[in-house]
Amino acid sequence: MTRYLLPGLLLLLIAAAPASASEHTYKLRFGPVALNGYEVKQNSDPVKTPRVSGYITHMRAHVVDKHGRDIPIKRLMLHHVLFTNRGRFDGDRHDGSCPGIPRERFMGTGEEHQVLDLPPGYGIPIKKADRWMAAWMLMNHRQKRDVGYIEYDVTVETAKTLTPVKAYWLDVTHCRGPVYYNVPGGGAPGSTSSKTVTWRPPFDGRLVAGGAHLHGGTKSMKVFQPRCQNRQIVDSKPLYGLPGDPVYNVLPVLHEPGPINTSWFETSEGIPVVKGEKLRVSGDYDGELPHVKVMAVMHVYMARDNHVSHSCAPMPDDLTNENIAVPGRTVAPVITVPLTAIGANGKAQTIEEPPGKTKVLNGSTKVLVHDYSYSQTKLSIPEGASITWRFPDSVSHDVTLANGPFGFSSPFSRVGRTYTQRFTRPGKYKLFCSLHPVVMHELVDVREPGEGAGGAAPKGPATGSSGGRGSAKQIHW
Repeated sequence: MTRYLLPGLLLLLIAAAPASASEHTYKLRFGPVALNGYEVKQNSDPVKTPRVSGYITHMRAHVVDKHGRDIPIKRLMLHHVLFTNRGRFDGDRHDGSCPGIPRERFMGTGEEHQVLDLPPGYGIPIKKADRWMAAWMLMNHRQKRDVGYIEYDVTVETAKTLTPVKAYWLDVTHCRGPVYYNVPGGGAPGSTSSKTVTWRPPFDGRLVAGGAHLHGGTKSMKVFQPRCQNRQIVDSKPLYGLPGDPVYNVLPVLHEPGPINTSWFETSEGIPVVKGEKLRVSGDYDGELPHVKVMAVMHVYMARDNHVSHSCAPMPDDLTNENIAVPGRTVAPVITVPLTAIGANGKAQTIEEPPGKTKVLNGSTKVLVHDYSYSQTKLSIPEGASITWRFPDSVSHDVTLANGPFGFSSPFSRVGRTYTQRFTRPGKYKLFCSLHPVVMHELVDVREPGEGAGGAAPKGPATGSSGGRGSAKQIHW
């Protein structure tokens, strides 16, 4: 496997060069995507395919301008992109981890700059008539409007017959609603918050490659094999940038920065797995601090092998699991996401809280999310009280913790959707809309019993729920 850095573009990865004359790399793109100043935009769109039949062996994605030049993250950041094949629904073109869904999620990447790179002799089968979709999110880190394209380079073997692999999408939320989830925080220093799911391979085979998409605060994503003394067979490890890395030096800070890379495992011999066996998949995050709207998803690529041993054979000798060879940190840095607003000079700047007076309440309340604003921007409520946000607009918004005692966020919501959060941890909660982070802010001060006006509601677990008429627009990454 060959990976290297393009000069002047930190951590922009490119797949290995074609290994044979019948391999060809197709440089495709979709767009243009126009983003207003400091805007976050996401969607799911049909995209071009290579229009050939063969086997994908390498693939990468990055953001470019109309001339094909890479755009740095101080301008536009690719938070994530996921490619799905929605060709003819047959035995191979389906989502193996979410039964019944007529699509194959075959490649994803984002801030971690993951590159699809299969061992020699293996490939993902594609057909000339296949139809692809891309679910994506881009962030504009500048005041001015910007335009970019998501370019994806696909290397396809068209003449040789390769060993086919099936892409599996291992998601710890297990296909239940949005892929995002929240780590509430509050654990002891050094503690781990793990979310797990069981995956059962649909046939005997071998895992030959894979890597994870993870967000800020992650520790790792692992796969365990319980029938073999619960041994760890896969581990995708994060690599965080050094303090001077551009990911920590862009303004405004629109979210908690994620790893600059996650490790990629690869083996030509393959890790043997058995049809129907339970494999435990775990997404691990720091449990001390809140981390909101995180993901823990892993693409693994599996080749069929009807003769695979059902015994617990040793792990393959040729197994590698590497991060890119650049300076970095293995432990997540502590990042406090501030509230950011447009100053008098028209540029983004950090603010302590939204302007205006604080409305002091003795119980629960409701907030209308309308016309790019929250109807109540500064609230004081007693511990145990709830807030219900209602989203009547046709434009999607959410309510997300920037920083505070407990991590929570609503789904992206519109057309009458509601979301309720009960607050059982006292302190100040700085909230914002993660899609419109420089214009939509809210501060909630949760009082301890006996503090300020009124008493407190009964204690209980912190909970969040959504409901109401209409539906939140979800991008299933």
